[in-house]
Amino acid sequence: MDDQYKRLSSTEKWSLEDYSWKPSANLSEAISWSSAVSSNTDEFIGFMAGGYPWRYLKNIYGLKRREKTWIKLNRTMKIGRISHSLLNIPANQVLGC
Repeated sequence: MDDQYKRLSSTEKWSLEDYSWKPSANLSEAISWSSAVSSNTDEFIGFMAGGYPWRYLKNIYGLKRREKTWIKLNRTMKIGRISHSLLNIPANQVLGC
């Protein structure tokens, strides 16, 4: 979301070399209030889930490592969410998974 409260499709990445934000790949839709987490896979750099374009989203997006593009995954969250936290931990370490 920008300073005028407009949802954005653009994303940014943190540069460790010069400690600043740099433009990254755009999403296919403008979203606000989503959350992201880094990936521990070879295929994806990270994941982003939830958010609000006009309803609480269940969508999960992955940032492809080689193509540097966001794709909507076939999996979704059970309940759409905004302003939530994400963790990347093995399912066998979470009760009920």
